[in-house]
Amino acid sequence: MSELDIPPILISASPKSASQFITFSLAEMLKIQHIWIASPAFMEEHIDLRQIYQLKRGNAIGKGHFKASDFNISVIEQHFPKMLLHVRHPGQSVLSWVHNMDRIYAQRDDAERWFGLFEQFSDCG
Repeated sequence: MSELDIPPILISASPKSASQFITFSLAEMLKIQHIWIASPAFMEEHIDLRQIYQLKRGNAIGKGHFKASDFNISVIEQHFPKMLLHVRHPGQSVLSWVHNMDRIYAQRDDAERWFGLFEQFSDCG
């Protein structure tokens, strides 16, 4: 891990806002641990306090897509006194989502062709 003493980094972003790329890039460049800090529910994520305590040790970056609920805001205020806010225009997120849907549908079509071929061979035995 990192030889530096890096304070915890917390990223909360809307889906398709490049947060995954930024998170993994920072973790790799700084040689720090990546921590998932939110519960796994789409657009209703809440911060997992166990992960926050791990993140607060430093030399780590945490990311989630959690909304500005009273609970999440309280946790952030209580545990992270300094904050940098970056807002991405929602239209850019939608454009990114549409672009990625083309890739996802192409992968799904490839997978359906692959599994269809696999099923043909599995029926031979």
